[in-house]
Amino acid sequence: MERTMQAKEQLNEDFKRLVADAQNLLKATSDDLDDKTREARSRLEQSINDAKIKYSSVTDTVKEQTDMADRLLHEKPYHAVGASFLIGLILGWLFGRK
Repeated sequence: MERTMQAKEQLNEDFKRLVADAQNLLKATSDDLDDKTREARSRLEQSINDAKIKYSSVTDTVKEQTDMADRLLHEKPYHAVGASFLIGLILGWLFGRK
């Protein structure tokens, strides 16, 4: 669980760093008047905005799903234990076959 949280935090930091670097690149090339550069800057700005929207959406969805799973585990703990046991039994049977 701790490794998952560390990986999530690292991914979050990497994404934020990528967006910041891209925005710095846009600022650095703002004086360049070349048509190709303007077109590339425009595409990059659009990509950054799309990525921010998707990231926000995914973050919200993950939060909702984890809250729902947590609520379900607290409301019906015996169902969760039974399902885990059943999944373990099936996996043990599948991996135990020769």
